[in-house]
Amino acid sequence: MKPWYRSKTVWFNILTVGGAAAAGLVGLIPTLQPFLTPESYAVAMVAIGLVNVILRSITSDAIWVTNKDK
Repeated sequence: MKPWYRSKTVWFNILTVGGAAAAGLVGLIPTLQPFLTPESYAVAMVAIGLVNVILRSITSDAIWVTNKDK
């Protein structure tokens, strides 16, 4: 088992959620919405899903959130 912070899948998902949350903060950063068509948004969602599947398929170790030895 490995700690959660060594998981590529966890970090990819943290970055994805963080990016989505940051894009939703009106006025703090410009969003990509004016530049994305519905088709490109769909492609982005498919790409995110595929990256998750690929990362999960190469995963060999389980992760832990808290140290079970303590």
